[in-house]
Amino acid sequence: MSTLVRGWCLSFAGWGSLVLLLAAQHVYFAGVSWGEAMRPVAGDCLAWAFATPLLFLLTARLPVEKSTWRRAIPAQIAAGVAALALVVGARFLVAGNLHEPPRPPEMRMEPPSLERGRHPPPPPPPASGWGWFFRLRLPLHLPVLLLIVLGSHALYFYRRGQERERQAFQLTAHLTQARLDALTMQIQPHFLFNALNSIAALVHRDPDAADEMIGALSEFLRSTLHGSARREVPLAEELEYVRRYLAVEQVRFGDRLRCETVVPPETFGALVPMLILQPLVENAVRHGLRNAEGPARIAITARRGSEELRLSVADNGAGAAKSFSEEGIGLTNTRARLRELHGEAGRVEIRAGAGYTVEIILPFRLA
Repeated sequence: MSTLVRGWCLSFAGWGSLVLLLAAQHVYFAGVSWGEAMRPVAGDCLAWAFATPLLFLLTARLPVEKSTWRRAIPAQIAAGVAALALVVGARFLVAGNLHEPPRPPEMRMEPPSLERGRHPPPPPPPASGWGWFFRLRLPLHLPVLLLIVLGSHALYFYRRGQERERQAFQLTAHLTQARLDALTMQIQPHFLFNALNSIAALVHRDPDAADEMIGALSEFLRSTLHGSARREVPLAEELEYVRRYLAVEQVRFGDRLRCETVVPPETFGALVPMLILQPLVENAVRHGLRNAEGPARIAITARRGSEELRLSVADNGAGAAKSFSEEGIGLTNTRARLRELHGEAGRVEIRAGAGYTVEIILPFRLA
């Protein structure tokens, strides 16, 4: 159904209801029949019912605004005159020359009889210069026309405002997506370059380990590229990315690297930014290997609060011996991604002690 036909359906329904309401008042208060009560108002209201959608359509195509007012004002005036002509013509076609609301029969004045010696009433005085203005009921129709025109412009500007808000929201969403994509792509080459350097170092010294590392790297890249179109993934899937990353590092460092994961099952479905843990685990591996007393120990934990999820990556590395006054790519990227996705609700906290613990706090949402 076209917009104009739908507008006519709504308009006739609205104006038809007004006809019934006004006619019911005449039937109740004046005691006339329904047919006689509807005649004075049916022509006016039905004509307005036909003209209203056309006036709304004209406003939608040519509204009175800064860029179009020179053409819009004459068009609106011409359309208003045409609508008034239609209403006046419809009234005389449907109701004849009726200008007063119907009255009950006992109130109607019969013409005096000349046979009884009475004189006929004097003829009405000639109409003044403004008589036609009232005979055509323009004092009633002009405000109706003005209300329709104002209403059509109010609806037009409201819809345009809504459309601009929708476009601004879509633009913001696209901009956020572009920023997140750029941040995600920043992480992948950073890890890839480190892995390729390790493979190059192992090729001649330990070819079997290099071959195993290439396989693990291939599996990690395949899984991350498969899900690269998504901004968020379930925590269980993110932990699988971490496992595949650690498989690459395990080939590289062997027994010097040990990892422990403590994640309750009820958090597996929580949504987290894709590859949010990998740069933190990479930092923990690097800092943990600085501990000369033994192997690097990495602990990955998850805790659910009432409305938030806390993910932490801890290492047993140098701890407070290193300052985080200048954050690297991993932490800077993580903060930026959380800010884009969750605003103030997503943040990163760092604690130094025997090692470093980096904790991510973000809203708890299930996939």
